[in-house]
Amino acid sequence: MGWARTLLLGDIGNRLDIADTETGINELRGRLAAMRSERRRTDAHQDAQLANARQRLDELEAEVDDLKLYVTALSELLIEYAGVPRERVQRLVGAVDPDEGAQPH
Repeated sequence: MGWARTLLLGDIGNRLDIADTETGINELRGRLAAMRSERRRTDAHQDAQLANARQRLDELEAEVDDLKLYVTALSELLIEYAGVPRERVQRLVGAVDPDEGAQPH
């Protein structure tokens, strides 16, 4: 349509074509800004979810460390006061976690 305007309307046609082009560019800018804004919101939401997941992982790791201490203390109590042989406790631990069973308590 642009060439028809130019032929029929001359400079006015050119100006109308330029105005249409500017309108199209402004619409594209608006859509790009909206997409950028949506991406920022999505990124912020994902960042918050990751931060929550990291915090929960830290809490769980601390809880696991505490549980390991409890089990170790209970094992030592069994060995010292209940007369359970250390090797038997090590075999039990090795049955549950082969990596841990090889280590002396």
